[in-house]
Amino acid sequence: PKDYRGIPLADQSDGTPNGYTFVDFDGNNYRVTFKAAGLDPAVQMRVFTPDLLPRDPETSPGLVVNFFYGNERCKVEYSLNDGDFLPMQRERRRDPLAEVLYSGPTDAGKPWVNPALSTHIWTATFGEPLARGLNIVRVRATDEYGRVWTAGRVFNR
Repeated sequence: PKDYRGIPLADQSDGTPNGYTFVDFDGNNYRVTFKAAGLDPAVQMRVFTPDLLPRDPETSPGLVVNFFYGNERCKVEYSLNDGDFLPMQRERRRDPLAEVLYSGPTDAGKPWVNPALSTHIWTATFGEPLARGLNIVRVRATDEYGRVWTAGRVFNR
């Protein structure tokens, strides 16, 4: 698949965009920071709202977040329509974009083009009915070093 410029995508099968990692050392301590190639350094996650997810309410949560370098020591929360921030659950599942990008014909000799289970996906089911029209979701992710990353989307219901 190609990006908006017509260049072949290099996203990983777990939904992480092409990029690189900075490792900052301070004595015996270190801190890792991911940088997606061609994107602002603040882009650390991809947010999928109901308009981007399968319509089956039995199998699709209301919100899916791929926090690219997230792990079990991270916390991800969301706010719907300026409400309180609520916790999201970490779930081992496929990234929705990777499922779309790699759902076409594949070369059996290249298994990396199949979407893989990711360990850095968080999900939530909205506890309240969504308002008709525009809705706003904000996501706040705290990494293992205490840094807070944010993202959001406006979506139509």
